[in-house]
Amino acid sequence: ALPSLGAVTHSIGTVILSYLVEGYSADRPFAEVFGFQLVKKAPLNLSIFLAVTVFMLFVRALRASRQTASNQQQPIADRLVIPTPRGEALVRLEEIDRIEAEGNYVAIHAGERKYLERRTMREAERRLAEAGFARIHRSHLVNLERLERVERTAGGTYRAVLADGTRLPMSRSYRKRLKKHLG
Repeated sequence: ALPSLGAVTHSIGTVILSYLVEGYSADRPFAEVFGFQLVKKAPLNLSIFLAVTVFMLFVRALRASRQTASNQQQPIADRLVIPTPRGEALVRLEEIDRIEAEGNYVAIHAGERKYLERRTMREAERRLAEAGFARIHRSHLVNLERLERVERTAGGTYRAVLADGTRLPMSRSYRKRLKKHLG
């Protein structure tokens, strides 16, 4: 974690320019002036350069620690709170079989029950990824505990089969992600 090449080049250029302007005179050759200024100012410039470098490293470490702290999420709850016409339903995550996109909503399938929630699939995926859910298609998110097998169809495509017998389409890109996720 050293300073960027541009910062180092800028510092060196500034030092050289200050040497030339400060010590130049018509009766002394350039090499003599430059050599004298280099020896005279080297300790000061080196200490300034080191101080700036240490400060830059400190700022980078501080930013990295803040970013790590902001990336740490709250522990995932074991239930979803879903608004319904009669109030709010508390649905345990392990009861959810799958989540399906339906327009501007997601349909949460838990056994025989179906709940609609205004949320995007991306939000649902992000929220439930750590709880053992994986996206298998742009419109489908499944509970990996309910995933029984992946079948290849006669047309060469794939589909996911859940424990209750539900068959869902599986896209090629999400199938690759699922393979990585499952190991």
